[in-house]
Amino acid sequence: MKKLSILLFLLCMLCCKDRYNPPVVSTNNSYLVVEGYINGSGITTIKLSRTFKLADTARVTVEANAQVRVESNGGASYLLANRGGGTYELAQTNLNPAQQYRVRIVTTGNREYVSDWVAYKATPAIDSVNWRRTGDGVQIYVNAHDDQNKTIYYRWDYDETWEYHSAYRTVLEYKNHAIVRRDPNIDLFTCWQSQISSRILLGSSAKLVKDVISLSPVTSIPQGSWMLSVRYSIIVRQYALDEKGYQYWLNLQKNTESLGSIFDPLPSEISGNIHSTSNPTELVLGYISVGNIQNKRLFINNADVSNWFYRDGCELLFTPNNKDSLEAYFGGGGYSPTDEAFLPSGAMGYNYSTTGCVDCRLRGTNVRPSFW
Repeated sequence: MKKLSILLFLLCMLCCKDRYNPPVVSTNNSYLVVEGYINGSGITTIKLSRTFKLADTARVTVEANAQVRVESNGGASYLLANRGGGTYELAQTNLNPAQQYRVRIVTTGNREYVSDWVAYKATPAIDSVNWRRTGDGVQIYVNAHDDQNKTIYYRWDYDETWEYHSAYRTVLEYKNHAIVRRDPNIDLFTCWQSQISSRILLGSSAKLVKDVISLSPVTSIPQGSWMLSVRYSIIVRQYALDEKGYQYWLNLQKNTESLGSIFDPLPSEISGNIHSTSNPTELVLGYISVGNIQNKRLFINNADVSNWFYRDGCELLFTPNNKDSLEAYFGGGGYSPTDEAFLPSGAMGYNYSTTGCVDCRLRGTNVRPSFW
């Protein structure tokens, strides 16, 4: 009887649960998100978008056709060109390091936003970007320092590019219901793939005697990854931050990357340095800094890393030279012929594999990067 009572109690508890939608989830507010950095000695890119509810399946809404300007406290004003997709760009401009700068935004709805005046902060050069072989793959690090002990707060982002090869070369293709020779000028064997960083990378020497950043982790390449099957490259960009900017990025990092267990920090409000002049109570997300950007590129060859053991998972198969067989295998495009082959009996046919194992363009581009 006691066990039955416990069971009934548990069933009642399960039946009485109601869905809870916290206010931050159910709100309909669409806040402006400002991403960018005023590059005092290069191209400045500002991206504008709007927040959306967690339950919303729609794509991110960009803030299109806004007017975006960079202003200096010396009276200069620079209008950014609208590149589409919520992206605004200022061509390479050499700003005066002695002045302060801000961003002014006017949307199509005539709502105005400005960032706080921020002093130009010079970014020291990156000392090196290096790598180490680990049991899990390859770990990449960045090293930097400032002899004047003025930088203290650092942020990094990066772009990765890697060369990879098809599992099999091909000289044939199936076209108009027949096997024909491929155009030799179209390369299906060597391609490149790229991706940009999505993590927030920060470093600080505030607790050190000298302004030195040593072996700060940037990213890792998993053991056996196709990213290092031939050759890999990464370009790391370095930004100097002021203390407020560092705290903004640190809070954003904690809220987006350190939530998942009871031991992680609780989410907190992210307060940037951009405000609405039309409605001072409106929340705006983003932090604008100004300075110069330093970068350094690293290359790693597959031959430099022992026992990488990359496996493409591809298999070479055979089909006889039969009209129905050729149409069945190659008509749908899922498989591609590689070359002619002969059985011991002398019958002629074709070797083939899945098209993804033959045509590298399905995962990237065969256009060689300019820096390669």
